Amino acid sequence: MNDFTHTVCRIVAYRTRREPSSVGLSQRLKEDLRLAPLGLAVVAIEVEEVAGISIPMEDLMNMVTVRDMVDFVCIAVAQKNADSTGRTRWSKPSLDLKTVPNRSKTSGIPTV
Repeated sequence: MNDFTHTVCRIVAYRTRREPSSVGLSQRLKEDLRLAPLGLAVVAIEVEEVAGISIPMEDLMNMVTVRDMVDFVCIAVAQKNADSTGRTRWSKPSLDLKTVPNRSKTSGIPTV
């Protein structure tokens, strides 16, 4: 588990009043975790502050699972780091759920 996975899961758990170990990557933000749009926006703001990135509202509203948010954060941070090193800028990270490959379902977050 990378740091961003742990961070996103911890923030989601705090905002949904759950134990961090009970938040799985395959859980749906709205349906399973009961995050209303305002709650999802609060989670995004906290993730933005910790990761030093920006999550556009359009991309946020297209995120379905915790994994979608983690993937977006990892891509955005990698892009930000690439920009700061002078390497070629990647295209803006955008979550297109049609192009996200199917992943095996995870019942929970693996422990280290």
